[in-house]
Amino acid sequence: MNTFRLKRNLDEAVYEQILSSIFEGKFHSGEQVQIERLCVQYEISRTPVIQALKRLATDGIVETSPTGKFFFPAADERRVRDMMEMRLFFEVGAANLICDIGEPAMDYRIAECEEECSRSQESGDSYRSSMADMKLHRMIVACARNSYMTELYSRVQNNCVTLNYLNLKGVAVVSQEAVDHHRMICDALRRLDRDALVSSITTHVRYVEEQIIRNIRENEQST
Repeated sequence: MNTFRLKRNLDEAVYEQILSSIFEGKFHSGEQVQIERLCVQYEISRTPVIQALKRLATDGIVETSPTGKFFFPAADERRVRDMMEMRLFFEVGAANLICDIGEPAMDYRIAECEEECSRSQESGDSYRSSMADMKLHRMIVACARNSYMTELYSRVQNNCVTLNYLNLKGVAVVSQEAVDHHRMICDALRRLDRDALVSSITTHVRYVEEQIIRNIRENEQST
């Protein structure tokens, strides 16, 4: 049975499936999206596939060419470092705003994301661990209560996560080290400890940056 036809919104189903495939290492940096292949694979028409790809492009997960073709983002070290500087800018900025507000910022949903990330990391579930990771950081930024920051950050984060997984070889889940970073971030958030919060966020973002660059270099050496 085609599970896609059980979904009320085929665009959403295709969006989720492509995102899951990125997390599972089925696509690669710079690769062109083969629309016809996706149509055959999902047993659906071109329309929902193209609509999903347009949404993915809006979200910064795929890119479009002047001829209307879709590609997964290609990465080089300069692009990664620039992107991670922007991610650090937003996350540290959010941390400072949260501490300026001075109210308990540890939403129960953030704690749930932290726990989900840890559980799925232990079980090896790449999709669940990656989605929990993304949601955790997005909700932390949302605690700053600045809707413009939250909106702009979302695209930066999508691009960052996509480049990370597109440059991995095979399926990967959020690492144990990243899970430990999340615990430190959430602990500092509970205590509204500005220095610890900024430090733990910076440590995590720099860690992710070096992981992506290491994978890019390994891919370049193997080609």
